Amino acid sequence: NALQIRLTETEESRLNNTPTNNPAAYNAFKEGQTYLHRGGGKVEELKKAEELFKKAIDYDPNFCRAYVGLAETYLEYIFWGRESPEKMLEL
Repeated sequence: NALQIRLTETEESRLNNTPTNNPAAYNAFKEGQTYLHRGGGKVEELKKAEELFKKAIDYDPNFCRAYVGLAETYLEYIFWGRESPEKMLEL
């Protein structure tokens, strides 16, 4: 209010949108992101990220962002040459 900023409907919707109502799912997701975005493509970090995103999905099967994180992890396996594209794309 002090800045007199007006948000669009889309911006307000994004601010009010809760990605999941399950705190355990959200925590697993955020931890998975940490491992995924450390960089370097270390296999142990990619595996940990994969495990955490799957855990988030187990906690909340409707948590879309967890599926996106899992897909990004699979792409990182390919990018860093840790797994074959055929195997990862099938997953």
